Amino acid sequence: MFSLILERYEGAGEAHVVVSEGVTRILDKAFAGHDEIQSIQLPDTLLSIGESAFSGCTALKETRIPESVFEVGARAFLGCAALERVTLPHDLFEVGNATFTLCTSLREVEGGDYVHTVGIGAFRSCSALVALPLMEHVNIIGRDALAGCSSIQELTLAEAVISIGREAFKCCHRLQQVKLPVYVEELGDDLFAACGSLERIEGLTSRLAEDFPNAFPARFLEPPS
Repeated sequence: MFSLILERYEGAGEAHVVVSEGVTRILDKAFAGHDEIQSIQLPDTLLSIGESAFSGCTALKETRIPESVFEVGARAFLGCAALERVTLPHDLFEVGNATFTLCTSLREVEGGDYVHTVGIGAFRSCSALVALPLMEHVNIIGRDALAGCSSIQELTLAEAVISIGREAFKCCHRLQQVKLPVYVEELGDDLFAACGSLERIEGLTSRLAEDFPNAFPARFLEPPS
């Protein structure tokens, strides 16, 4: 029987898990390493999910994070290699560091309309991900945030973005087009390293090219012949 705070899951081999209504917090590593779990139903009473809470749940295919949740800890779904679809709360403020790193089957992320920050490596190596609509709303994008998302072909970043970390889109091999915000204040180096298919960077102004020359592939900085 679950308490209001779920410290550690003690199930034995169940593929489908239902967390009882009334649970408000799932603590760090509560489900970590339970590679038998294929689905988890979370209660509408849940408020926070701890760090690495579901990391290494390699058979987990889909989960809906309830609208009540305001905090998802770093590495919460790290290495959930079978995870194909996740729904985020609309009012979630941050997708933390490495939250979905190495979720190599993740194809669809819904919700998260008011996410402010996408942390370091938040979606790193999500190689099946083809689109990430929440990027149209964020303000801060951390280092390596989408590095290795090799199926994404287009990205539109929010006009409200003020900072993009180093190598944020590295190895997005199929990325062809990016729309940058006009008033971004900080760009890390090598944003598009190893993005060999990149054809267009909309919004690459002379100011950005002069202020952050190491952020862009050299071919985009060369004057037209």
